[in-house]
Amino acid sequence: MEHIIITTADKVQISLWKVTGSNPVIASTATHIFMTHGTFSDKRICLGLAH
Repeated sequence: MEHIIITTADKVQISLWKVTGSNPVIASTATHIFMTHGTFSDKRICLGLAH
């Protein structure tokens, strides 16, 4: 899991978590993207949804 912070042109920071599976074959070929807001959740909740 990798934490990535992106700063937009208007100086807003967006926090991203890159989550990869334990199987390297699947992890290297998977192209799924899961996006969610963090208004009523945190990383723990969102990781449960991602898995």
